[in-house]
Amino acid sequence: MELSGQNFKKRPACCKKIGVTGGMGTGKSVFSREFGRMGACVIDADAVARELTVRDEGVRRKLMRAFGSEMFTSRGRLKRAVLADRVFKDQRELEKLNRIMWPPLKKAIRSRMAGCLAGDPDRTVVVDAAILFDAGMASWFDLVFVIEAPLSSRISRLVQSRGWTGKQAKERIVSQPGWSAGHRTAFPGIDCSSVIRVRNSGSKAEWKATARALYKGCRSHV
Repeated sequence: MELSGQNFKKRPACCKKIGVTGGMGTGKSVFSREFGRMGACVIDADAVARELTVRDEGVRRKLMRAFGSEMFTSRGRLKRAVLADRVFKDQRELEKLNRIMWPPLKKAIRSRMAGCLAGDPDRTVVVDAAILFDAGMASWFDLVFVIEAPLSSRISRLVQSRGWTGKQAKERIVSQPGWSAGHRTAFPGIDCSSVIRVRNSGSKAEWKATARALYKGCRSHV
């Protein structure tokens, strides 16, 4: 584990709302899920977005108008992989998709965060979102973990988890908005003292142990 940021002893008095972000293949979802196993209420932005494309008719109509009926199956399911290939190759198409998806996505995430805290005001709420900075969500959190990992490790994880070739994995990593360089140097919307960069450079077991240790550090400030 490699950390960059203030020591937990210097953390804000409250670490109740936590953002987790990073590029694909860094291990941020494994990190977030460990927080969930330790008792946090975890909200996966990708899962919320998928739900919107299935259940929100307003979102579905806008997607169909913007990208055509060919982006949906005969049963009305969005062809997510086809759409992803299209927008990752064209910045204007990506911006079009973001204009459709980000407003309802942010609203849905805020609603779920409120729901988690309504049930238990002392519970830690975690939002796992690659778009956390780009979509303007950083100010919602007391603390943000930025997950990083060596390129070779990221490619290997994506090949194993998504069935891509090494070339496909590298191309997708390089083209991911906000993370094309593999890391971020700017953190808009939040004081840099509230950002901790964590490098995932060991085994999966070690990574899970890192997440558990950091969760305990967060809970000591709730």
